[in-house]
Amino acid sequence: HLSQVRLRRPPPASRMYALLSLPAIVGTSADVGRPIVWSIAGSDSGGGAGVQADLLTCHSLGAHGCTVVTALTAQNSVGVRHVELASGDSVRATLHALAADLPPRAIKIGMLGGEASVLEVGAFLAAAETATEEAGGAEGAAGGAHSA
Repeated sequence: HLSQVRLRRPPPASRMYALLSLPAIVGTSADVGRPIVWSIAGSDSGGGAGVQADLLTCHSLGAHGCTVVTALTAQNSVGVRHVELASGDSVRATLHALAADLPPRAIKIGMLGGEASVLEVGAFLAAAETATEEAGGAEGAAGGAHSA
């Protein structure tokens, strides 16, 4: 459960430059030649926060943004009206799909929303860290494992 997952404190969501860097990975999008940054966060229907804002920031910084959506929100500039959490299966599937093809240079973690997302993201990052350590660093990362 939660006590079994080692997570680092996420950086403030408003500071994109405070990304959780992954030095063993040099993820770049082959299509666009830009560094790949994952945003693991909720979706803000108003566009002012969450993965929508993160994608805009990535673009403005010259990075290729990818998203793992942990929650859907119905909100505007005034407030949040509804939140629906993504299932653990959905979060896990998205993480593995991205890892197989679009390895990140950095990961920004925002709102995880609930226990299922916390457990899936924590387990993914812990497994990636272990796989990278066992492989001896960057060489082992080529198979889709990422060090946190």
